[in-house]
Amino acid sequence: ENLSPAELVQRILIGGENPLRAYREHRGLTQAQLAERSGVRQATISEIENGDSAGSVPTLQKLASALTVDLEMLIPAAD
Repeated sequence: ENLSPAELVQRILIGGENPLRAYREHRGLTQAQLAERSGVRQATISEIENGDSAGSVPTLQKLASALTVDLEMLIPAAD
């Protein structure tokens, strides 16, 4: 569970998918479910996943905790 499966890593690193979306979907959660678990508004999650917002460190920490991943895993790779 601590290691990301190869498919998840490919989605993020090769496919350029937003890490938050990839981990959320990997955990089988909707944005609304993640919002409830993390205390972060669903609209904020959507903005981060769509690239409209990077998200603050405290927000990303809440999301990482709810997804049981390290904070660094939710930071998109630089172009």
